[in-house]
Amino acid sequence: MSASSVDQQPGNGREPAQLTALLYAMRVWRTKVRHIADPVEPTGQLTAAGRAERAGLDQSQRDQVVRQVAGLDSSWRETVLNPLRAADDGTLQWCGFHVRQPDQTACVPTVLAVQSARGNIALALWLVSGIDTIGIETQLRKVVRDSLPASSSNHDEPQGGEAGSHQAQIAARFGALVRYFQFRATHRGRVRLWPRAWGTPPWGAARVARYGQYRFTSRLVNDLAADSVKRVVGAAVVAADRGVPSVLYVGGDSSTKYRDAVPRHAILLHSSDGAGLAVFEPSAGRIIPVAPEELARSGGPRQAYAGWSHIGWAVVPVQPDV
Repeated sequence: MSASSVDQQPGNGREPAQLTALLYAMRVWRTKVRHIADPVEPTGQLTAAGRAERAGLDQSQRDQVVRQVAGLDSSWRETVLNPLRAADDGTLQWCGFHVRQPDQTACVPTVLAVQSARGNIALALWLVSGIDTIGIETQLRKVVRDSLPASSSNHDEPQGGEAGSHQAQIAARFGALVRYFQFRATHRGRVRLWPRAWGTPPWGAARVARYGQYRFTSRLVNDLAADSVKRVVGAAVVAADRGVPSVLYVGGDSSTKYRDAVPRHAILLHSSDGAGLAVFEPSAGRIIPVAPEELARSGGPRQAYAGWSHIGWAVVPVQPDV
């Protein structure tokens, strides 16, 4: 899935159609979403200890992560504490590495990787520094095998070393994490309801998405129906305001091409340090502010949607049973 194509075709005079609007009219996947109830402090305002506790790490893991984060260079530490903080130009940069999807079909696993890094400080620490405190590489090598850097079990080169080398190490680790999510979200079961050309299905993304103690569910959105927007997109907004990002699938309608009338891309809705809503748009690798009312209406192409115009599906958190 990718950003909207520029070779759009004019409409044919018919009312624009959307796959998700059709499924909604057929009462497919029209299930309720329970808003998460926890008054969560914005992750960007948490200390390393608070983020480690939020991630569900045990006490020894927390202590180790806190010690390692305290020993990082200030710019590295800031990135680990908030992997969704935008650079001055609006791009998402991790110590000079521009975070964006590596290919046209990797938007969903890219936002899942960024979401997980925001929710698990041990994962963010590994991505930025190479320090693995919880056995991340062991899990990744079961899927991605030889795509990890040859030496990343302890620490990258000294922080005053060559910047390009450090950025290449981050790129290799992030690429491995994206491929891990892509494999896990698309390889399960014998029945394929979602064409491979469409990328990662929302239920596959929901199955593997994690944010601390939260698990996720996928829900269809018809953004032409107010009740659907209020129920599903509203749940994503509530979750983002409380510190838990959600994945939104976006696409177009048949006014351009019929193949555009399905979910074509994915973005990550989150709260920008409690200062308002924003999305991470992975094709451009940018953090783009959005308003709740903008999410509540359908319309023309939008920068936050990578040029698409409709929300078609959402992967939102569910209240944990704790």
